[in-house]
Amino acid sequence: MVLNMKIKKVLAVLAISALALSSMSCRATERYRRAQELRELSKPLRCTKEFGRYQFPAGWVEAGANEPDYYYYYPREYADSDTVPYYVVVCHSENEYSEEDNHYFCNDEYQNLVETYGEDAVDITGNGQCDQGQFAMFEITTDEAHIYQWYILGDYEQVLFELTVEDDTTFDPDTTYYEVESVTDYFRWN
Repeated sequence: MVLNMKIKKVLAVLAISALALSSMSCRATERYRRAQELRELSKPLRCTKEFGRYQFPAGWVEAGANEPDYYYYYPREYADSDTVPYYVVVCHSENEYSEEDNHYFCNDEYQNLVETYGEDAVDITGNGQCDQGQFAMFEITTDEAHIYQWYILGDYEQVLFELTVEDDTTFDPDTTYYEVESVTDYFRWN
């Protein structure tokens, strides 16, 4: 009987120890899982497409694509996925300009924007300078949104990086604008 009681006490201590170890193991596993998630969130989003390669800073996600037209959508990662106050669309298309004639692109695209949005209805800030015929930037303000467009110009082709801001209350222009601009800085044609 005394031996039976000692065995029961030892078994109880072992059971409690096993539960404690199991609980600690679960907490360690949970901590490891959270650390992995944080590492993933801090990694840049590397994108390789048929037309080129580019990289978004950590916190941006690829939300979808329209492959036949090469439109790719990139919102910031939010806790509330129903609210996307700003996002980037990346679009590849052909154009009528050779690499040597890309300097004509800026004037023509500026005229297209004026025709699309109307000079009176929209404030178009023409930062449409071409840097060595390879780059153009436009800023468009409408009642619904603020739009920044960066064009990377190639030989009879272009890639548009368009940042659309629909909700100014959560938009941090000092951070977001420069994050998207950095994406264009690191773009490489395939």
